[in-house]
Amino acid sequence: MAQNTENSMETTRVVGRPFPKGTSGNPGGRPQGLATYVRENTNGGDEIVQLMVGVMRGDVIGGQVPRIRDRMDAATWLADRAFGKAIAQVETKSLNVDMGLSEISTEELLELLHKTGG
Repeated sequence: MAQNTENSMETTRVVGRPFPKGTSGNPGGRPQGLATYVRENTNGGDEIVQLMVGVMRGDVIGGQVPRIRDRMDAATWLADRAFGKAIAQVETKSLNVDMGLSEISTEELLELLHKTGG
């Protein structure tokens, strides 16, 4: 009588690429149920935009005046959706090296690292 163990063929999960090439694990894409529901129940999203505009302007909503933090968050939300999110800029340093890392010795790499303050 054979006993199935944890590592037997019947219980081993496939890790990595379990689907054949060219076949998606989610061929229908993201379910559209929630997005459709929100669009249908907020006049195509207009009610959401109007709420956020009201918060940004400091209108009384539900008997409360939005805090400055809430107003800033609403302004950011509106700007991100109207104009796109701002691009994060990162400052980098260039060593102007015209060779690949495999062509530089460990000592040279350490020296360059030390020179750049790394």
